[in-house]
Amino acid sequence: MRLPCKYKPLLLTYKINLDKIKLMNGIFFKNASDDWVKFIFEHRIEIYNIGKSKYDYVYGHIADGKTSLLIEDFKLGKITYDYFRKKIYPTECKVFYYDQLFFRSDLSVTALEKINEEVL
Repeated sequence: MRLPCKYKPLLLTYKINLDKIKLMNGIFFKNASDDWVKFIFEHRIEIYNIGKSKYDYVYGHIADGKTSLLIEDFKLGKITYDYFRKKIYPTECKVFYYDQLFFRSDLSVTALEKINEEVL
């Protein structure tokens, strides 16, 4: 039995202005490679390192869902970088095998144009 909820979900639909985003500084990872792993590691070793990156956006594979736990274990000396590298690849996690476009800066968000807002 579902309990009544006073809140209704809201679905927001956006399109990306490619002309705008092409002018920004981004990085594109076509595959989950060692360079991809190194990038994720370096950008998450400090609390997500937001604001310290030179990139406005990042495109590439979703990392395995245990990324934060693996980073913490590395910081505590419980695991090696090689173990982190092995466990973060999408092939280790069958659930998260897709790509994402991560908007890292306020500038990158300006490339989004809302096209619909729907209460579900």
